[in-house]
Amino acid sequence: MKDKAFSQRLKWARLKAGLTQRELSDACGIDRASISKLEGDSGTRNPSYHAIRRLSIALRVSSDFLLGIKLETASMPRQFEELGERDREIVRILIESMKEHKGENAK
Repeated sequence: MKDKAFSQRLKWARLKAGLTQRELSDACGIDRASISKLEGDSGTRNPSYHAIRRLSIALRVSSDFLLGIKLETASMPRQFEELGERDREIVRILIESMKEHKGENAK
């Protein structure tokens, strides 16, 4: 049976990376038709370990993310760098506030 979560996460990661199926195919060495089947609802085969590994490297996401084991946070530093200086300072303040709040709850 096809894993719909894998299909959705693969497509999300590809689009987030700004790649077409052809570009992803070129980047990971998996033919475009196979990528299309992995993203679509009609396929019945699950990807091999090697395919998952190549896709995760090309898309810069973890294999755990593609498999639905955990949420992807690897793109967070890149998103942080894309923010303006004022917004970065707001994020820093928010993080410090959360750390302080966590410390208070631990007591």
